[in-house]
Amino acid sequence: MSPSGTMSKTNQFRQYAEEAMRSARQPRTEGEKQAYIDLASTWAQAAVQSEYIFGVADSPPENKAQ
Repeated sequence: MSPSGTMSKTNQFRQYAEEAMRSARQPRTEGEKQAYIDLASTWAQAAVQSEYIFGVADSPPENKAQ
């Protein structure tokens, strides 16, 4: 995958996270709110990992589980 394609995916993942957080602001139930927050967290993690895996981040995330 090319770096530009990677950034596109990374930005797409971030956009999904933002959309999930917007949905979490107007939930029908507390369970729905938590589900959207969890989904946003998953997409945000995917964005960070895609940067790291494809080498577009300035530095890799710290590995605290050593």
